[in-house]
This record gives sequence, structure tokens and C-alpha cells, in this order.
Amino acid sequence: MGIFDHFSKKASADVKDGMKVKDIMTSNPIVVLGTVSIAQIEEIFYKNRIWSIFVGDHNKYIGVITRNDLKFRTRNKQRSSPAFSIMSNNVISIDENADVEDAKNLLYNKKINSLAVTRNGKHCGIITRYDIKTKGPNSSSHPNDQIFTNEDSIPSDNNQLIRTLIIELENNSDIDIRNSAATQLGSFREPSVVNALIKCVKNDPKVRYRALVALRNIGDSLAIPVFIERSKDPSARIRLVSVNALGELGDSTVIKDLESVIKSKDYQNTLKYGRNPEIIQAAKDAKQKICSKYSSELQLILSVDYTQFSANKSHKLGITVTNPGTYDIENLTLTFSSEFETKGMKPISIQAGQSSRMNISIIPKIVGNILLEIMSSYQDIKGREYRSVQEFWIDVIDAPQPILPLDFDDGLQYVFISYSSEDKPIADAICNHLESSKIRCWVAPRDILPGMNYQESIIDAIDSSSIMVLIFSSHSNKSHHVLSEVNEAMSNEVIIIPFRIEDIKPSKAMKYLISGPHWLDALTPPLEQHIDKLVQTVVIILTKEKTK
Repeated sequence: MGIFDHFSKKASADVKDGMKVKDIMTSNPIVVLGTVSIAQIEEIFYKNRIWSIFVGDHNKYIGVITRNDLKFRTRNKQRSSPAFSIMSNNVISIDENADVEDAKNLLYNKKINSLAVTRNGKHCGIITRYDIKTKGPNSSSHPNDQIFTNEDSIPSDNNQLIRTLIIELENNSDIDIRNSAATQLGSFREPSVVNALIKCVKNDPKVRYRALVALRNIGDSLAIPVFIERSKDPSARIRLVSVNALGELGDSTVIKDLESVIKSKDYQNTLKYGRNPEIIQAAKDAKQKICSKYSSELQLILSVDYTQFSANKSHKLGITVTNPGTYDIENLTLTFSSEFETKGMKPISIQAGQSSRMNISIIPKIVGNILLEIMSSYQDIKGREYRSVQEFWIDVIDAPQPILPLDFDDGLQYVFISYSSEDKPIADAICNHLESSKIRCWVAPRDILPGMNYQESIIDAIDSSSIMVLIFSSHSNKSHHVLSEVNEAMSNEVIIIPFRIEDIKPSKAMKYLISGPHWLDALTPPLEQHIDKLVQTVVIILTKEKTK
């Protein structure tokens, strides 16, 4: 039979009170293997015009897939994904000899559309709400029958169905019926449906969530103002569905609304107590998604001179902008988040496949782990506007006070910082503290000019330095490059200050070179206290060297 069996319907029997499930059930329903792809499942639904498919074999159903599963569970999946990745595992069954009235009550109590039918403990068929409505006992009516749809076939008169659902949505006193009507209306992209759902969102709090979900499924831009308004709703789940909808439907005009969500009370609660982090993340994802709609293939590569900034102090920020696309980019401007003051930015143009480097002065205004958000605005050669956004987290500390102002010749390098690449954050922190005290530093790769030989630049820098600060760790202890730098410093009688950040013994080669100098230990927190002591030591040594 292939991957699924042909669907066959049981002919309708004369309806009588006391009718059994086996009298109106469908024998041999469509059953598929769990490895069948989502694309094949979609084709089965389309060709057979049915509501649900079982997964497993004809003796045992291990799962069920409905049209709603196809709609809601496939959003982040490939069409080649297997059926078991979207199926519901809870297959609710009823014996074929049970009364139809029992089946009906079970369907409504469980709020499902179909039941698996068993015979002698093995699955053998299916019974649906539509079977009960069209084949069941005439006396077995149910209050919810008025909003039944044909769940084994697609209604041919959608207009009549839509009118019925809208009437139930607006007028029925039963909350469950109104919620069910809102959910079903989410399948129809009609102006009357959108207007009815928007009205429901505004006027019916008890159905508001289902109506918003339905509007999101329809995907009509007329609902954007509603989603903007509800992104600030007191209900967390309503805010979440609204923010997600804005990411799917919104344009650049809603970015400010998403930013207000990110900076809202939820944002503060997330930072403080970890509450509702999914809403904040959804807002960020939505903002990124909207910006990407206006983006060609612009990429921002951010290179930062210091991993740690000082508040209210100017730092150089090097940004390399690459355009890997096929079109030239005109009038590129960068906008930074309000926590940072910037200078030296001018619009630039970048040809297709080229890169450009921008050096920008940036001043952090507050202390902490601060989000640096960079939004780029640019045009193509036809004048069309585009936008993209990237985020970076920057550590900002209080600006250290200079320990001793020094006025050395700017043409010389005084302190060479030798470190392993794994210890770069500490090297950057030391460099930042020293230069804040007006002590010039040389550190790779920052101070290697483009086009210069890497090894030669390091040798020249060591030879012109008065002091080498060696960041001693398990990484630098094993590094051949660090050992070569220390050897060069010893050969040129450069003063070496070992700054030990791990309690380990130096290798034999390293011990041979630095057994004499006094060590500075930075084994206990806080690290800043030990760096301050290092700066004081450097100041004292340089002052003595200058007076010689």
C-alpha cells in the first residue's frame, strides 16, 4: 500500500437511539509511518480533504496529526522533517461497542475533534464530531453543534461558515464557543474576519488571546495597531503573542514600539528577578527580523580596542563594515544606543564586495554590563532605504583616577604587555588602567600597523620598551610566542614584571628567564585591586628610569 492506506468511509446507517460507535465510525482510516515527511503529510491532507491522520500502524496508533498541528507545529521545521516531530502523542480511544452518546461527551470533555476506535484492544477506526453530527441519533443534539464544521472534509461554502462563526464570536454567551469560533476564524484571510477579530480583541477580554492568535495566523497588516497596543497588555501571554506578531507583520515604523517593550517594566524585572525573559527576547528577535527585511547583505564586524570601557571617558571604537552583496551601498550611517555618546561619524559608501574601516570616538555614560546597539541605515544605488541592527554587550567600569600624571615623550613605547590570547580580557584591562594613568602601552594585535610584519613589529616594540608586563598563567606558561617575547626582553635588558593570575609553577624554560624578578600575585579577587598595585609599580619604575 506504500506509506499510507487509502481512505474509505463507512456508509451511513439508519440512525436510532442507542446507536453504537461501530455503527457510524470510519474503518481503516489513513495511517502513516512516523518517518513520513511533513511535505507528504500536507499532500495527504490536501488530496483527501480530511481533518486528522493517525501515526503508527493499523493495529496501534502512536500519535495523531491534525490540521492545527500542521498550522502551529511546523513553523520552525523543515518540510522534510518526520511526522513524529509534529504529532500529538496522546491518542484518546473508545471501544467500538460504546454508545455514540459516550463518544460525543468524550469529544467535548477533552475538547478534541476525533477519537481512535478500538476492537479487542487494537485500533481499527476513527469517529469524529462530524460523524456524530451527520450520522448520529437525531435526539443526541449538543449545544456546540451550531458551530461544528465538517472536520473530515473542507466546507464548500466558506462564506456561510464565516458568517456563522462571526455570529457565534460576537453573540454567543458561552466563552468556550466564542474561543472556538475565534480559533476557527484564524483559517480565513477575509476582511470581515479581520474586522470581527479586531473588534473582539478590543471588546472581549475573555476571548482576546484566542482572537490575537487568530489574527497572527491570518497575517493581515491591518492588525498591526492592535498588536502594538496589546504589546503593553497586563497579560504576559498576550504581550508575547503580540510581540511575535509584530516581528512577522511589522515594518520599520514599529521598531520604536518594540524598543519600548525592551525597556519596559518586564525588562527591569528580567534583569532583577528573571521574570518574563521570553517577552524581552521575543521583542529583540522581532526587531532584528524587521530590520532584516530592509537589509541587503550588509555585515558589521565590530573590533573593540578594549573589552572593558570606563564611564564618561572617550574610547576608540574600530568598526570594519563589509558589503558581501552584489550592489553598492550609499550613505551608510550608524546610530548608537542612547547609553553611549559618539563622535567622528560621517556617512560612507561601500562598493559591492569591499570593506571599509571606521574609527569612532565613543563615550559610555553609565556603569555596568551595557548593551551597545548599533543600527545602520543606508541606501542602494536606486535610493531605496535599508536598515540592519547588531547588538554587543560592553563592560563599563568607573573611570580610575590617575595615580601619578606622567609626561613622557609620546614617540616612545614604555610598557610592553606580553600575554597568551586566552588571557586577552585581562591584558586589555591592564592596558586600560595603565593608559588611564597616562602610561603608554604596546599590545598586540592593537598596535601592529596594517601591512607590517607581525613578528618584526613585536621585536621592535620590545626593544623600544622600558618595561614588560608578563601576564603569567597556565596558557602563557606553555606559549612559545610568550617565551620568545620574554627571551627578547631579557636580551635587551627590559625590566620584566611577572603578573601571576594562576598559582602554577613556571616551566623550566620560563623559570630560567624570570627566576630573578619580583612577582606580583593576582590570585585573589578583586582583580582591579591587583591591577592598581601593578600600575603603581610601573609608575615608580618609570619615574626612576626617567631620573637616571
